[in-house]
Amino acid sequence: MREVLFVCTGNTCRSVIAEYLARHRLDPAVVRCESAGLRLVPSENAHNAIDTLRRNFSIDASAHVPRALEGLDLSHFDLIVAIDDPEGNQVFRALKERGVSGETLVKWKVTDPWDGSDASQYDRCALETVKNLQGLKKVIE
Repeated sequence: MREVLFVCTGNTCRSVIAEYLARHRLDPAVVRCESAGLRLVPSENAHNAIDTLRRNFSIDASAHVPRALEGLDLSHFDLIVAIDDPEGNQVFRALKERGVSGETLVKWKVTDPWDGSDASQYDRCALETVKNLQGLKKVIE
């Protein structure tokens, strides 16, 4: 069983979408997926990502509760996916500072829909994530 952790800034948008799409697109007998954020953000801020998953993929992520990376044991994850903005490197740098090796760390560039309430921004984030998952699937399965 391979264990994958998706990490973004607040665990309310990109990493949530990645975790739940991965749970539905990767073989659950082969992969277990989780997510976290660099900092803790209130769970009500995840509603747009949860709505996007339900509306576009019929995935129920309503039980999602954001969690912070702090205090999380990263040693048991086979892959840790750092999800940064196309111009950013904050998540990747934070994970490297925590000692995550280059063999374990995967870097994705996905636009953060956080600053907008426009559903199309979340849809675009989900589509970018689907494309990234196709590449990850080849590595994992």
